Amino acid sequence: MPKQFILCGVCILFLYSCASKPVAEDIKRKIVIDYPCPETVEVSALQITGVKETVSFIGGKGYEYTLSGEVVWKDGCDEFSHSLKPGYKEKFENKIVILIKGEEGWR
Repeated sequence: MPKQFILCGVCILFLYSCASKPVAEDIKRKIVIDYPCPETVEVSALQITGVKETVSFIGGKGYEYTLSGEVVWKDGCDEFSHSLKPGYKEKFENKIVILIKGEEGWR
């Protein structure tokens, strides 16, 4: 019986620790912020080539990701100084993204 409780506790800790990391959607949301017309950008072919833990200047826990992939403007972009046609693609390699855990989630 005690072995079952220990195993159950280990499983819960493992699942909790996995859930406390950013998911792919958090990473994609952070990537598109750097591009014009972020509301029309989609990330495709995302590959995580490196991850390391980091701490923000105020002590918040976070992760630094090194990424490769591609962004696509599905609806184009007509923002000032940016005129991109629908379907325009741009590749990125070794892009660094840092996500810090906040009250509203990963930022």
